[in-house]
Amino acid sequence: MDLCITLGGDGTVLHLASLFVADEPLPPVVSFAMGTLGFLTPFDVTDFAATLTRVRPAEGLGLSHGLASGSIVDALGRDRLRR
Repeated sequence: MDLCITLGGDGTVLHLASLFVADEPLPPVVSFAMGTLGFLTPFDVTDFAATLTRVRPAEGLGLSHGLASGSIVDALGRDRLRR
């Protein structure tokens, strides 16, 4: 896994960490705050597109996996992370 994205609060980040076994390193996490107070969620959800653009992998690498894939689109269905 290359990257984990959480939407929620500190509890969501802690739950994510609990899903990985102790010997396995936790992949990088980008945490978006959905509430009013959070110590582990530094990014505001309203700025998700700009934030994810900054952390996107280098050219030629992707976040696509055999079991799941995703994209970010606006309300009209347009790709928000196009280069």
